[in-house]
Amino acid sequence: MSGNKIWVAAVVALCLASCTTKRSTVLRSPSSSRGEQQTAVTKPNSEKDKPAVKVGDVQDVNGHSVKNNKIALLLPFELNSIAKTVTTEDVERSALALDFYQGFQAGLDKIAKDGMLFDLQVIDSRDNVAYNASLGTAATVKDAVLVVGPVYPREIRSFAQTFANKNVLQVSPLAATMASEFSVPNLVSMTPSIRTHSETMAKYVADQYYNGDQILIYDAGDDESKQFLVNFASEVTKANTQAKVKTVMSVNELNNSLVQTGTNHVVSGTANKNLVKGLLDAMDERF
Repeated sequence: MSGNKIWVAAVVALCLASCTTKRSTVLRSPSSSRGEQQTAVTKPNSEKDKPAVKVGDVQDVNGHSVKNNKIALLLPFELNSIAKTVTTEDVERSALALDFYQGFQAGLDKIAKDGMLFDLQVIDSRDNVAYNASLGTAATVKDAVLVVGPVYPREIRSFAQTFANKNVLQVSPLAATMASEFSVPNLVSMTPSIRTHSETMAKYVADQYYNGDQILIYDAGDDESKQFLVNFASEVTKANTQAKVKTVMSVNELNNSLVQTGTNHVVSGTANKNLVKGLLDAMDERF
């Protein structure tokens, strides 16, 4: 099959301060109660004798009355899994949470310069469904005016079941699941949905298609594939009516469907590493 080309798209459906205070983050050890991540406040010398600002307090900042608000940030640091000595594995496990936290704090630092007052509570969600249900009634989040997190869909659902105040905005910061699928009226998503990713990829594949090519949709049958590929073929043909599209359910079926000339555009929606590896290995053997 010399001269034949193959193009593979493996799409994985499965990523403080105020104007008067400076905050440094302290990771509490697993032996501490709840193993949460909290913020330690260090005030400048000129501010030490002033009374602490509480959530809901109103202060005069540069001639403006500003209310101090609590933000609850729920991220999967998984501090409860750390032994006495922090290992590379521990750091890698917390990488997503640490990266998001640093970016979030950078944003708060910026708005703090404009006189915005806030009280950030950084809480370890532990990547645990049952624990997230308990956080819904925890004192650290019950009087928050904004809740950011949890990150993973199963935890979002678990937390929402016990977080009673539906007047408080809850933000899904990273999940590609459509906010409407959670049936949580106060939930908004900051990430384009899987459907949006699918439609965008379908238009891209359709644009790359030329006469003689073949678009092969590899449906592995797992949940991620079902979500991503549900309307993929129809979106491709909508963008390019001349495109030749075929859905296959196995690597063997895919191998037998490859065209001998032109380019084979192979699209997979699975997030299963073993399935992706099997697909790529089969392509390596064939070509």
